[in-house]
Amino acid sequence: MPIEFGTPPAGADKAAADGVLEVHRAEAPGRTATRSLRDIGEGGRRLVAPHPVHNLRLTDLEKPGRLRDAPLTAWRYLVEEGGATVASAEVGVDPTGAVRGFDHVNEGPFVQATAAAQKAAAKLPQVRDGRVEARILRIPALYVMALWLKDLDGDNDVVVPMAPAPRFLEANRPYTEREFLKALTGPARARAEFSNAPEAG
Repeated sequence: MPIEFGTPPAGADKAAADGVLEVHRAEAPGRTATRSLRDIGEGGRRLVAPHPVHNLRLTDLEKPGRLRDAPLTAWRYLVEEGGATVASAEVGVDPTGAVRGFDHVNEGPFVQATAAAQKAAAKLPQVRDGRVEARILRIPALYVMALWLKDLDGDNDVVVPMAPAPRFLEANRPYTEREFLKALTGPARARAEFSNAPEAG
C-alpha cells in the first residue's frame, strides 16, 4: 500500500502556508499578496505529504530505548512548485502536540533526500503489503535525519537514513528499529563522552 501521512494538529496547515507565503514575499518584493499557495509562483506552490518530526537526544540513545518514545517536536511539509519538490516547511509543536507556530523553510539536501528515502522504502514488503505512516527522526548531535515508517498494524517499523548520512549509517538502506538504534549506540556514547570531557588548560 502507499505510504500514509498523518493528520497535522489544528492550525498547522495555516501556520505552514502563512510561513511559506512570507518567504515567497521576501523572495519577490512587489508581488501582490495572495491567500492561496496555489496562486504563488509559476505553476503554483503547495504543501504536500505532512509528517511528524521526532527528535532523539544523546541521552535517549545511551540506553536501550524505543522509537515510540522519541518526543514529537514539529510537523514538516514538502513544498511543491510546478510539480517538483523545492523545499520543506516546518511548524513547531509543544509537548502536548499543539502548534507553537511556523519554524522555517528549508531548501537543503534533506528535501530531495526525503523523496529518495521514500522511493527506496516503497519497494519493501512491509510497505507494499502493510500499512505504514511516514515520520521523521532527527538526531541533531549525530547529524542524522531519517525516514521512520511506523507500522500501523504491528511492530515492524522501518527506518531509512537520509543522505548525507554519517559513516556509521548507510543512506537509503532500510533498518529495523533494533538495527538502527544499535548502530547509533556507539557513536552516541562517544559523542557524549567528548561533550562531557573537561576542557584543557
